[in-house]
Amino acid sequence: MQQEEDDYFQSEEFLDILSRYEQAMSTGRTPYMDSDELVDVADYYMSQGKHQEAKKATELALDLHPDAEDPVTMMADIMFETHQWQDSILWLNRVLDNDPFDVQAWLNLADAQLQCEQFAEALDSAEYTLAIKPDNGQALLQKAYAMSRQERCQEASEVFDQYLARFPDDDVALYYAAFNLSVLERFEEANDMLIRAEEISDGLSPEHLNICLQRSYTEARIGHLQEALDALERSKNYQDPDAEGDYNLLYAHVHLLFQQKEKAIEYFSKSLSSSKDPINT
Repeated sequence: MQQEEDDYFQSEEFLDILSRYEQAMSTGRTPYMDSDELVDVADYYMSQGKHQEAKKATELALDLHPDAEDPVTMMADIMFETHQWQDSILWLNRVLDNDPFDVQAWLNLADAQLQCEQFAEALDSAEYTLAIKPDNGQALLQKAYAMSRQERCQEASEVFDQYLARFPDDDVALYYAAFNLSVLERFEEANDMLIRAEEISDGLSPEHLNICLQRSYTEARIGHLQEALDALERSKNYQDPDAEGDYNLLYAHVHLLFQQKEKAIEYFSKSLSSSKDPINT
């Protein structure tokens, strides 16, 4: 698919479309072009990372062809890819008004709603996807996460299990499932998942820092002091140096769980004198 798109963007047909568009825009004239042509121009700019130019071409397509569906889909894609979540939700709903069976639009809508902490709405969107395509793994994970964030943790755990039965090597899903189990105080199971997640991630996952931090917590809750401290130490390898935070509170909490009050007070004191913000877990 990507190769076909690249070939089209280098074709004489498309280069003529792009030339006509850019010549008109450079002279301040409105390029009166077909909706499909303007969407192709926008799609090309998106492939080049030129989001503002893509948006401008799409806005023109919407002005010239208000009843066309493709410009609506393109605008939704632009908003989603540039993480303009609220606008993304608005445009994706317009896409779904045109085609309520568009699976990718439902998936993107659920993601945008999760980003905006609209967890009930995200759950509904995930359920719509699953009604259309019951075997969709992404929607299953969205459903589990949305349930967890609504504090429906037992139900979420069951859905996470369904997902992980199909995708056992998804380290990010293992992390979220473990976090959910921690809320249920099922720390042994959570810790086993985090061990597995850390092994799979091998430092490459975007959630690796959080995997280590959460593992420190679960190790402490099941009585493994040294393992908890070791996990904290490993997490430092994945902390952004420019955003390095204060680990002292985390060390203090671990020692406090083991009734090591003097050690905990020592770290609390260090935290009070630190100019860094505490690390969140």
